[in-house]
Amino acid sequence: MDAFDLQGLATDLIEVKRIFTEFFAARSPADWQRRTERHDKGWTLRETIAHLDSVGQIYLRAVEATLAGQACPIPGLLQRTDLPTWNQREIEARTHRPFTDVCGSFLDTLQQATDFLDRLSPTVLTQQTLFPFYNRPITVGELLAGLAAHPGLVHAAQVANGAGVAPLWVHYEPAMLQRQITRFFHFMSLSYWPERGGDLRATVNFNAAGPGGGSWYVTMTPTGSEVGTGSARRATLTVWFRNADALCRAFTQQVSPLGALLTARAFAWGNLPLGFRLPWLFNPA
Repeated sequence: MDAFDLQGLATDLIEVKRIFTEFFAARSPADWQRRTERHDKGWTLRETIAHLDSVGQIYLRAVEATLAGQACPIPGLLQRTDLPTWNQREIEARTHRPFTDVCGSFLDTLQQATDFLDRLSPTVLTQQTLFPFYNRPITVGELLAGLAAHPGLVHAAQVANGAGVAPLWVHYEPAMLQRQITRFFHFMSLSYWPERGGDLRATVNFNAAGPGGGSWYVTMTPTGSEVGTGSARRATLTVWFRNADALCRAFTQQVSPLGALLTARAFAWGNLPLGFRLPWLFNPA
């Protein structure tokens, strides 16, 4: 299965929903108020799930609008610099709702996306729409992939931190983990800031050894970023991770770039200063 074909998307959405259903059922009342970043910082677990619910609904709404040939305006979100304020407003809008409802809404969106895939043909996955989160048009396939990868990888360590458990990607079969990482790199590319990169022209190869690993590359140019599988020739920087878990921990900021190098989770060669700039160049907000 491919990361962006109908079967792969449906299979992984079902699995992400199953894992989160079990995760929610195992939580104690105290878990929901625990902070999800080190030193008792960041959103609480409750706030993080509220964020996942809001973004999932927007992705699904954008899919439906695109297939209907319509735009999908998002109130209060006209450009990507509005994202932090929009995120906070959406979280606060869910503050006074019973939290079981918010969890149920998030799971229901995953189910709706899965059901939606049953009615699609492969050709519609390449249809594109403009989305204020990102630097280039996003495809229907990428939007649906975001419903799996945003909760299931981007925030998979954050929600686990709030519950004091291992990152949720430890539950994936190797093939699914590889698909989720592929989706992650697509969203990394979409999140590139050309205005921060300026006249930068560079290509970074990322390689992860072992089950679930693989090779990917991301480009940076004044007009945006692209992503591909495999290794690009003449890369500006190459980063090798000892396994897929190390890659996921680095890209979800569970370990710093320097920390990954010092603990031998990763090795890098080429333009090393560029590696330390990547979090700033690709930060969604």
